[in-house]
Amino acid sequence: MKIKFINHSSLLIETDSESILCDPWYEGTAFANGWRLLLDNAIDINEINFDKLWISHEHPDHFSVSTLKSLKKKKPVLYQKTKDRKVKQFLESQGHRVIEIDSNETYKKGSTEISCIVTEGYDSCLLIDNGDLKFLNVNDSQLDKEAEIKKITKYTPVDLISIQFHYANWAGNKGDEIIPEFKRQNAVNRIKKICEVCETCDVILFASFIYYAHEENFYWNKSFSYIERTIRELEQAGLNVILMKPDQEIQLNSSREYKLTSKNNDNSLNYWKEKHQNI
Repeated sequence: MKIKFINHSSLLIETDSESILCDPWYEGTAFANGWRLLLDNAIDINEINFDKLWISHEHPDHFSVSTLKSLKKKKPVLYQKTKDRKVKQFLESQGHRVIEIDSNETYKKGSTEISCIVTEGYDSCLLIDNGDLKFLNVNDSQLDKEAEIKKITKYTPVDLISIQFHYANWAGNKGDEIIPEFKRQNAVNRIKKICEVCETCDVILFASFIYYAHEENFYWNKSFSYIERTIRELEQAGLNVILMKPDQEIQLNSSREYKLTSKNNDNSLNYWKEKHQNI
């Protein structure tokens, strides 16, 4: 199984059976122009080779209308089954075929089992099990209960997880240093807990490579510098933290070892810090 980081919360997952592109957002804004990508308009979805799309939920930094409209080929899309089916209807209007998956239902392709687990009503996780390896894309899901995490992992260890490493909602008024740090620490504790229950030390930090682009939230951008503290605290807890740049890959094998091409967290950190300094 191979995991390639594309941008923000977008990964390309390659198994023996097929390749799945997750949550492509490569251009434009999100949340009424409140968010922008640190790496914007640098990736063409049409140049990525993949078999299927997976959309975790309908927040615009995961379900990006502008990026999806730029896709020239019609692709099958895996998406959670919802009551309103708004996302399904939009995708079908663009000519894509939508494969709806009930929460905890398993979609099979060859020897690979793919499960979409809905959490907190709208977010969802993606669990990929090829018989030898398990990869869990936690994404934005706020998994705070041990029983819920075990239900997702199906009570067996996970080899690698990917997870949002920063907060994505209101984080205090201008000048407030307490609430941003409180929310950052919550994210750190959540990552530690999920890794503990999943019985893994290997964790990809992603889904936070944006900046706040509106005059009313621009002051939150100061908090991106806290990523160094987050990495240090997770490593002190015994976790193998993986911070990636676009096009870096992880190759997993059945001995629960991985090979990360040019793994260098300092190099990746400097890359994203430079992007952040240029906003």
